[in-house]
Amino acid sequence: MDPVTSIEIIRTADKAYRCDWSEAFGDQTVQVFAGGTPGSMDFEHPLATTRNRCVLHDLPLPTCFALVPEDGRAVIAGARHLALEGATNLRDIGGYATRDGRRVKWGLLFRSGHLSGLSATAREEFASLDIRTVCDFRLEAERVHENASLPNAPKLSTIGVPPGKADQHFFHRLFEETSDPERVADEIAALLEIYVLDFAEHFRRMFDTLLNHREGGILLNCSAGKERTGVGVVLLLMALGVPRNTLRHEFLLSQRYFPVAAELGRVLRKYAVPTRDDAGLTPLIMPLLETRESYADALFEALDSAITSCRGEDDMLSQRYGLGPEERRQLREKFTLEE
Repeated sequence: MDPVTSIEIIRTADKAYRCDWSEAFGDQTVQVFAGGTPGSMDFEHPLATTRNRCVLHDLPLPTCFALVPEDGRAVIAGARHLALEGATNLRDIGGYATRDGRRVKWGLLFRSGHLSGLSATAREEFASLDIRTVCDFRLEAERVHENASLPNAPKLSTIGVPPGKADQHFFHRLFEETSDPERVADEIAALLEIYVLDFAEHFRRMFDTLLNHREGGILLNCSAGKERTGVGVVLLLMALGVPRNTLRHEFLLSQRYFPVAAELGRVLRKYAVPTRDDAGLTPLIMPLLETRESYADALFEALDSAITSCRGEDDMLSQRYGLGPEERRQLREKFTLEE
């Protein structure tokens, strides 16, 4: 398993970096170095020397870290989760190893839910990420209620994937006709399959945006940053050559980082129906806030079906998303680097 998947670095809302690598290096003592880039680190003066975890203060955003265990096999890592005040599920998807010996660049590819709640301080921190392009999977009607004018005025690529089967009112109708949360969970799993099997043209537009991106960072986002964004991130990392177990790990990180309690009120308002009060609607809403293993199962079963219908993964990426060998080479040159 890629050691990066066993390292958790979070930029907390109080501007500290919480670092935990308890499963990555066993019982080895680890030295922690930091800098703006790997090339700017001062390897003469570690910021911490400890076994499993540390908290570091007074470091800017973004900061890159090198974790050096006793055996000397350093791992470069960045903050996976950026808990900026008012941000929703904002994450860096860098650092993952590819099958051809490369790694996804840190500080270049991000994912999130809506960012309409960013505080003034968080907006300044977000600006430091230098995100210049946003691939937004939401419909226009969603953006009206989750509007955010982001720092650096990033270019907006609107993908327009509905948050339900066929249209944005699917879950409203479902919540009126059922009282069973498991029925809702089953529909979310089915929806993920639909995103993979029936929305290839939408995700092809995502790849067009990625291929044409020239400077700064790029953000993939939707309302929650879990399902539509989750499918987009899995497809992107697959195209970059990241292996299946890492793709599943990244998808399921929303279990940890999606702020359920903070988002419950917004989702209740978004999917309000006349026949349910908040007490009756909340159990039905919860599957929308969760990221279940069954959702990952549905996503990857759909991917397997798409791959089987073609002549393997490379052919599927080419036929469905317009990613022939040259396009995949361009993506890997742009968003990954040699170890």
